[in-house]
Amino acid sequence: MLSKDNIINLEDFRVRDTKTGAISKVFTGRDRGEFVREKSRVDKIESNYSSVTIIIPNNVYSINPSFFEELFVNVVKKLGKDNFLKKFNFISQGNYDYKKQLNEAIRNYECKYGPLTNFGYGKSGCPWQWVEQPWPWDIEFNC
Repeated sequence: MLSKDNIINLEDFRVRDTKTGAISKVFTGRDRGEFVREKSRVDKIESNYSSVTIIIPNNVYSINPSFFEELFVNVVKKLGKDNFLKKFNFISQGNYDYKKQLNEAIRNYECKYGPLTNFGYGKSGCPWQWVEQPWPWDIEFNC
């Protein structure tokens, strides 16, 4: 096992062909993401360490956003987008650029769960919009 402490090496979770011994160059699907989440114990690692490193092995051809979605579903909802990106460090040992798929997974979370910011710091199109509403003493009540 290459994973230890706060380091999760995806090499440990590649699918291997039992006949040929060939290793998969693709991480895809929610079911695979869930499997890696459970086996890597990413949720527990996130709770116990101030930073988490994800190592993407050499020779990876593709990582599907749905894999990332299921792998990080709990920690992204817990931390929010910005804190997740601060706490989780990604190292690509090859030349695979994971950022587009990771950002797409986070965008998909936001579509499902709303803005992913911690402690109610959601962005507003007009942060002073509340000032434009009438004050309670400006409202006439017809009793």
